[in-house]
Amino acid sequence: RESHRKNLIFAHLNINSVRNKFHEVKSMLDENLFDIFFLTETKLDASFPVSQFAVKCFSNYRNDRNEHGGGLMAYIRSDLPHRRRYDLEHKVSTGIEIIAIELCVKKERWLYLGVYKPPKVANVSLIESIGSILSFTDGEFKSVFVLGDLNINFQKNPACMTDFLGIYGLENLITEPTCFKGS
Repeated sequence: RESHRKNLIFAHLNINSVRNKFHEVKSMLDENLFDIFFLTETKLDASFPVSQFAVKCFSNYRNDRNEHGGGLMAYIRSDLPHRRRYDLEHKVSTGIEIIAIELCVKKERWLYLGVYKPPKVANVSLIESIGSILSFTDGEFKSVFVLGDLNINFQKNPACMTDFLGIYGLENLITEPTCFKGS
């Protein structure tokens, strides 16, 4: 952050229940570590008020499943021009959880997709869901970022990733495993 003050910094964390870890999330955001921060497996339901997870200077968006699993949360710095794209969120297959955020950066429109695919949901459902969104938007965005807990080991089937990326003209920015399981 110090040497690249003008760069947009975004991150994802599988939090595995935000209830008892919110203090740490708030601390990271208060320290200005991220401009955009997605959390997966928040394990919340409607009984947890939105205000309970508010952070000054950040907009907060949620897509809850229940207190036993899943769920997403997104924090976007409030001064960044953005909006949630519910229309894109409705394009996903059953079982795929997503928060879609459109951001305006230097007169360009960027799309951030925070995604959670539970392990029991078929990999093809995720690929079809992202494909459905990208087909629907058809060049609407200068940049598209997909981040989250995809629960897919693309190292076991690299052709699946290569084919998907090639169809939509995407690039994988991740070069090392992101999970202790090697995926």
